[in-house]
Amino acid sequence: MNNDEVTALYQSNFQLLRIGRNLNQIARALNAQESAEVTSQKIEDVQSLINEHTDKVRDLITSNQERLQ
Repeated sequence: MNNDEVTALYQSNFQLLRIGRNLNQIARALNAQESAEVTSQKIEDVQSLINEHTDKVRDLITSNQERLQ
């Protein structure tokens, strides 16, 4: 992988860590039966981050496969 691809993967993993933190916060609040404000907008925000991560990883894999062919 070249430097740009490694950077893209690093950034993608960073985003995935952020998603995990958000999900943990939601789970803790729900498990504690606190009044967690889980709105459809927050769920859509998490879904958007997941989609961005998936797109970056897919692009990286595709680029790597094309170079190997």
